[in-house]
Amino acid sequence: MNAYKRALAALSPRTIRLTLGITHHLVGPGLPVALERVGGNDPNLVLDLRIGDTRGLLELLDSGKVDAAIILRHGENRRSGERLFNERFSWFGSPDLKVGRSEPLPIAIQPEPCQVRELTVRALTRADIRWREAIVGGGAIAVGAAATAGLAIAAMARTAMPAGVIDVTQRFHLPPLPEREVVLHSNARTAASRQVLFTVARAIQTAAQPTAD
Repeated sequence: MNAYKRALAALSPRTIRLTLGITHHLVGPGLPVALERVGGNDPNLVLDLRIGDTRGLLELLDSGKVDAAIILRHGENRRSGERLFNERFSWFGSPDLKVGRSEPLPIAIQPEPCQVRELTVRALTRADIRWREAIVGGGAIAVGAAATAGLAIAAMARTAMPAGVIDVTQRFHLPPLPEREVVLHSNARTAASRQVLFTVARAIQTAAQPTAD
């Protein structure tokens, strides 16, 4: 579309503004793909994207500050919403990460309260694996960066796996991690808005998957 047509589109009365919250646990390779698909399909769309934790996004939804939220459903979360798919979690680290047999595993983890932190600690405790906090980072991007840098192992959603890491579950004899439902909570009413939401969700779901160690 040339500049003239884009200018006309910007002035169009059918401009759609959609405020969408996405949990940071799902922010990975699928998000740029989603934005490309959404932006390329409708130049009249204004997408206001908010990244945050599940609890905070649901509060924004309830207060009307976001139109929709794509979150992870944990056991105590509200049971409403539309299930989009099941997200798998795994253990990721740098291919160059070395840990001595007598050393506790260095783990990149988020601060309390965090459901993924709880999931991580529970799995390690039940497997009787010695570990230590190597990095405490606020958000999946922070713990992913620590894993990429070779400083620690991070338990993450597979769709959020950063470039440069691999699944190290087998290498370090780590326990399997449970799946979590990815759920759409939406107050959006128009067909156009719902189409945008499902385009974003599909792109996240089909993000590049890591190669096992």
